[in-house]
Amino acid sequence: MARLVRVSLIDIPQHIIQRGNNRQVCFGNEVDMKAYLHWLKLFSKKSQVGIHAWVLMTNHVHLRVAPEKEGAISKMMQSLGRMYVRYYNRWLLYPRAIFIQIPDKIIAMVFIYIRFI
Repeated sequence: MARLVRVSLIDIPQHIIQRGNNRQVCFGNEVDMKAYLHWLKLFSKKSQVGIHAWVLMTNHVHLRVAPEKEGAISKMMQSLGRMYVRYYNRWLLYPRAIFIQIPDKIIAMVFIYIRFI
């Protein structure tokens, strides 16, 4: 079954959390973080998403972003995830998923919370 399209209102800031799979480390060192930020900047421009703030932890990421067009955040996160996972798995002996998928119900709850702030 295909995933439902997420609500993404234009120019409304959203808080995105991208967690490591099973809370595993997704940034091994500062070089990994710089690579992730490089691609975040690149794909945010390509996808027309404004980056207001970011926090990189060893096992997860917080982003505060605002899309400039519909579907831009999904496109940016998909491109960013694919590029970073390919980069990160290059150094491992076996490829694995780095980031987990957060259920849409949680995202909907976060959206409602942000809407009333």
